[in-house]
Amino acid sequence: MTSRLFTSAIMHSATSMNLWALSRKAKKLAFSVAKTFLITSTNSSIVVAALRNVEYKQLQTIAFVTFTAFTLDDALAGLNYGPVIEPDYDGALFVNKSEELLSQGGFHRIPTIMGFTSNEASAFGDIPRIIMLALTGNDLEPQKYAPVDLTNKSSDRLAAGVKIKMHYFGLIGAIVASRFVSDDQFNRPIRKAVLDQSKYAPVYCYEFSYEGLLGGVKDRMYPGVGHAEDIGYLFRTYNITRSKKMNW
Repeated sequence: MTSRLFTSAIMHSATSMNLWALSRKAKKLAFSVAKTFLITSTNSSIVVAALRNVEYKQLQTIAFVTFTAFTLDDALAGLNYGPVIEPDYDGALFVNKSEELLSQGGFHRIPTIMGFTSNEASAFGDIPRIIMLALTGNDLEPQKYAPVDLTNKSSDRLAAGVKIKMHYFGLIGAIVASRFVSDDQFNRPIRKAVLDQSKYAPVYCYEFSYEGLLGGVKDRMYPGVGHAEDIGYLFRTYNITRSKKMNW
């Protein structure tokens, strides 16, 4: 379907190998959302049709709550809303697992530039630490640090529990957490994609580590360059005034 659409490509901080590039629980998540609205059919077409009749604000609220629950269950397993592996039919885009496709040359064999920044996860603030918290012990249920009757909103109780845990018991170091998430969610899969694709086509790999003005970060909390900072060196961005523009 996409044959001959590209003659070359640039992949900033992501490839099909990244864990968050494909959703692994899309169907389960959709049926879980549907059950909240008492939609119990096991036929996906019927479920989709029924969900389209739900008031959009209610649907968005339940979808977000369900997404959060699924994410906390396995925070490093990828995004729950995203592209999926499709049945092999005419017009399908993704029909095989990414590793299988890349290792066997099942992709557009064109020159590609791909890479990552020196600390991708630093762009997401405290999220890496929250992810690490969700992976480590009574720490699997941090909401229990907050009073059970504090609020009826589970996400608020979770946030309160995280703050209490950090205040009294500490948390894994921010720099360590940031580095782990960068390696796990960005660096490792991109490096693997480079190795696989370079067997069949020219691949130029980079690591962007320049901590400069155009990256858009004023007060750097973590060492290294965060996700998408390199974009500021390719396109005009909001953070650059006339007096700061570079002479190209």
